[in-house]
Amino acid sequence: MRRSRLLYTAIVRPIITYGSEIWSRRANGSPIARSATERLERLQTARLRRVTGAYRATNTKAIQREAGVLPLRLWMGNQSFQHAASTTKLPVEAKPQQVLRDIAATTRRRRRGLGAAPPQSQTLATRKLAAEVKEEIREWQTFTAESQARHAQRRRGGRGGEKPKRTKPLTVFGQWAELKWHREWAECARQRREKASTWRNPWKQWPQHLYDGLTKAEGTALFLLLTETIGLNRWLAQRGVPGVAKRCPCGWNDQTVYHIIFHCPRYDRSTLLQRLSSENLATVLSHPEQARATARWFVQQDILEQFRVARAIGEERERGAYEGYAPFDGLSQW
Repeated sequence: MRRSRLLYTAIVRPIITYGSEIWSRRANGSPIARSATERLERLQTARLRRVTGAYRATNTKAIQREAGVLPLRLWMGNQSFQHAASTTKLPVEAKPQQVLRDIAATTRRRRRGLGAAPPQSQTLATRKLAAEVKEEIREWQTFTAESQARHAQRRRGGRGGEKPKRTKPLTVFGQWAELKWHREWAECARQRREKASTWRNPWKQWPQHLYDGLTKAEGTALFLLLTETIGLNRWLAQRGVPGVAKRCPCGWNDQTVYHIIFHCPRYDRSTLLQRLSSENLATVLSHPEQARATARWFVQQDILEQFRVARAIGEERERGAYEGYAPFDGLSQW
């Protein structure tokens, strides 16, 4: 998943948002109407479905969370603020501002002091908003620093703060975007009656670490297990698929992710259970090693039709069928 995500964030997103530092803001610095960027939001969601392997019915916020990609409007807001802050003292910006002030002064003189206030550029308005955002973030940091330290202390058993989830620190505007994103995600999680593991995992845990070392099929399986928007009977019955009841073929009332992983007698889980430390599904799927082991087991057990080809390829690889195989000849052989 990491590579496909990188293709989107490094190539596709910069193309579809080219120049958004300017066009995504109104003259007063506020963001443009959401309807103006709705098609771009849908485009991002469609691409992230390809990255994660999500179904069309999967909640968009869950897809963004597991992919580790900001909602597009927040990302464009971050870019706009970064651009406004970085161009504040550039000489090329000073000349247009001086021209605007001269025009305003001339207009006031002609109208005998009855003219309007001096016009301001869109970038100047965005800079004012950027300054307000900086102040908001500083206040938020002061308010939450002690509580975050206490929370990290408890999670690590009194050994200090938790491991940072990124190697590159967020800028002030990046923190603003993540704060807004966190609030939206938390509100969506609060409103859900049945919470899948993705809504229970700690926000500070960077989801991408869970998918490291997994193949595309295994990463998709882990994503489906985390969101529980998955082709098991309970979810299919809830979606109203004709002829599908939520009962498991083994006779249990519900064919759920929890039932499949821990209790269904149709599958051999002896090796898997040796690697799991708990029967709490959210705990298992929030621990990187246990989550990867569960995803690999799920693919190997041939539970869903969509993973049968991946399972066959994995078995052939174990038998050494691809030993010495390369998709292209070396350059020396051309």
